[in-house]
Amino acid sequence: MTRRSWPAIGAAALMSATALPLLSLPVAAAEGRDVVEGWKAWAAGLKVEGLDFEIAAVEEAEGGTVTVMKGLELTWTGAITLPSGDANTPAERLTYALEASIPEMRFTDLRRTGDGFAAASFVAPVMTLSASGEADGERVGVKEVLHGYTSTEPRWAAWPDIPADPERPFSRFEPLWRMGVQWSAAADRVERTEVEIIQPEGGQTMTMGPMEIAGTAAGTFQKILVGASEGTMILEVASMTPGPDGTVPPPTRQQMTVRQGPQELLGYAYAPFYEAIFRGGPGLGKPPVSMLASAKVGAMEVSSPDFGYTVGAQAIEDVRIGVPEVNVAREIDRLILAAQAGSVDPADVVDLALTAYQGFSIGRLSSEGFSFDMPELAMTLGETVLEGLSKDGMGLFSIGKIEARGEDGPDNLGSFELGRFAIRDVVFPTKDAIMALVRLESDPLGGGQPIEPSTRQILDVVPMVGGVELEGLAVDSDMTGSVAVDRFALTLGGFVPPVPTETAIELAGLSFPTALVTDPDAKAFLEQAGIEQVTIDGRYATKWTEGANTFDLEPFALSVEGLGSAEVTMALSGVPRTVFEAPDKAQLALPEVMVDGVTARFSNAPKLAGPLADFAKQQQISPETAIGVIGDVIRNELAPMSGDGFAVSLGSAVKKFLTGPTGSLELVARPAQPLPLVQVVGAATMAPGSLVKLLNAVVEYRP
Repeated sequence: MTRRSWPAIGAAALMSATALPLLSLPVAAAEGRDVVEGWKAWAAGLKVEGLDFEIAAVEEAEGGTVTVMKGLELTWTGAITLPSGDANTPAERLTYALEASIPEMRFTDLRRTGDGFAAASFVAPVMTLSASGEADGERVGVKEVLHGYTSTEPRWAAWPDIPADPERPFSRFEPLWRMGVQWSAAADRVERTEVEIIQPEGGQTMTMGPMEIAGTAAGTFQKILVGASEGTMILEVASMTPGPDGTVPPPTRQQMTVRQGPQELLGYAYAPFYEAIFRGGPGLGKPPVSMLASAKVGAMEVSSPDFGYTVGAQAIEDVRIGVPEVNVAREIDRLILAAQAGSVDPADVVDLALTAYQGFSIGRLSSEGFSFDMPELAMTLGETVLEGLSKDGMGLFSIGKIEARGEDGPDNLGSFELGRFAIRDVVFPTKDAIMALVRLESDPLGGGQPIEPSTRQILDVVPMVGGVELEGLAVDSDMTGSVAVDRFALTLGGFVPPVPTETAIELAGLSFPTALVTDPDAKAFLEQAGIEQVTIDGRYATKWTEGANTFDLEPFALSVEGLGSAEVTMALSGVPRTVFEAPDKAQLALPEVMVDGVTARFSNAPKLAGPLADFAKQQQISPETAIGVIGDVIRNELAPMSGDGFAVSLGSAVKKFLTGPTGSLELVARPAQPLPLVQVVGAATMAPGSLVKLLNAVVEYRP
């Protein structure tokens, strides 16, 4: 969801969990006017640091059945110290202000209940609620003005006692949070809501249509509906075009028009969130429960004379939260006190964040798309989907079609297209693994110096990815020319965490201009073959079989259009599990690894005729003679190292292949019995020619 969507949700929560509880003041048992008179007297005598709270007058209407409270004004100011997260940076001091102003409230059948208050109905023509904060000279805040608020059959708790406990700067306000769980109403409605958001780089004002809340009980809102909204915002827009002096001008502020579609929330539960913050502790953990069944937000359009963007409709489903084995509120207390003392450990902040996240999950989050348009660049983004996000991992993240193009002109950025990108089946590292690495920075045994992590500690925080897919990539610009990938897919599995024992890669339609090749010899060879655009396809698959301890490469295949295809397969045995468990010690297992066989095939290379003709021309001989020369050179060079038999067969096979380059050149190395890998590597390094006999290698041409 975009941050522009949340004012509606904030208005609902602020309205239901803050506005009316402000009236829940402790009084003796009374009805109607006496109840509100008690609130007024309590407000006048309230002595809380930073709190100014008063009620101007109390009246009756409609024969005493309606109680009217006028002139409620509340202001609560204070300051807290924010941890910097850096020992060399002083902590920031945040000043805050909470304000409420309600000129008139009308209660029908207002009465005291056993633990609070109830009414047949409540009406407030106008309510103004705001919260703001300032740190380091920058101010942020939100102000909401609710018009025509009506609540049917509301019930709410009495205002609780807030203990004055300096050792509990956050958790002492738990009774106020609990009041949100105790609020209930048959229905709530706001005719119109005006929202103002204050930000350092600008701001936003929005007017939202009717808001309806149905069936609120025990901190759960069955349904929240918000009508369409519109407004303006100030946005800093960066220029991408240099000025006459060659420098890019600074960002400019523009006023933009904002339109937001209707919104719907189903099954929004506040109680699980409250319990996750205040009710956790050793032995008190609870599995995740639903916090939000679903929410839908209509499309948003933002426009100005020379810039604009659109965010498609968004949806979220099955948001859950659990109660951790840690009391989050008390941990926040501890961090605040440490920050005030200037001794907060950044690792503790990370620990708490990860602890709070442990029970959080999202079933599905989606956005129908995104687009923006400005003079230098236009872009559209297809559907974005996130599925199965939790502490354990992520099922899927995908982005639909992406298109971007630069406007015509000397500074044209070209065009970019991507049909689809996806990453799936991701397994996250555990909290303990992450914290083991984080705490190396603050380990007292480190003497203030960072401790180098072990290979195992690094591996333990590496996420495991099941697959990555990319389709329909196409880039075209003056700098790159035409570059494309039809499809790329990476599949990983059989993990010995986090190292995969099974890997598969598919590459189709990789295409790029020969001009982008940086190696001069390769570039010259491609030009001689008459290839202006290189097109490559390939595949790769490996698998380690536990128990059998075999490792197979089946196959590594690569083809370049016109220049042929190469295919290599290999079989190893005696590959132990320790190679994957401790990659840094894999060399210790090399003596156990055996080479069972290798095959290599090179085929279908019709465009070799071009470089061959150039070679013949340079030597002033015919192409047929050049083929003979090449075969003879191969035979003569290899004979002293590999023996006459192999040299002759290879030279003959190469001659036939160059004569008929649509056939294949095939090498098979199948030793009589498996050979130690270290022996093969040693032979390749010290005496390459001995590999032929060692591996029992043969080569032949197949038409």
